[in-house]
Formats: sequence, C-alpha cells, structure tokens
Amino acid sequence: MWLVNYRQAVRFLSGLLDIDYSTAVIAVTVVTIVYVTLGGLFADVYTSIGQTCLMMFAGVIVFLVRILFSSRAALQKSVRSLLRVIHC
Repeated sequence: MWLVNYRQAVRFLSGLLDIDYSTAVIAVTVVTIVYVTLGGLFADVYTSIGQTCLMMFAGVIVFLVRILFSSRAALQKSVRSLLRVIHC
C-alpha cells in the first residue's frame, strides 16, 4: 500500500515541477526521511494510541449493548462460550 502511495507522490511531483523521475524519487525520499526524523514517527504512534482507545471504547459499548438488549438464555450462552475460551 505504501509503495503505491510513494509511486503516486513521485509521479505527481515529477509532473508538477516538470523534473526527471529519478530526481523526483530522490526528493520524495528526502522529504520522507526528514518527516519521520522530525516527528512523523511520534505522530504515527499518537495516531495508533488514539485508534486503540477508540476501539476499546467501542468494544465496551458493544459489550454493554449485548448485555442490556439480549435475552437471559442468549446471555448465559455467551458467558459459557466466553468461559470456555478463557479456560482453554
């Protein structure tokens, strides 16, 4: 996936600035290295943390909805299945 985006960035830069393809490859590589060095990695980590928190929140909501809106028999079946998974 990232390779496709990289190629598109190189083609875009090459066409926009009317420069050679190899020069555009070098320019995009340098920009990528500078971005990651100056904080791009930290931004990526913060994004991952945010996504993790969002997924955990959504999981709790789904769990609560399941408990509140399911029948007693379905809830007992879910608990038994969960206990089997935990004990394995």
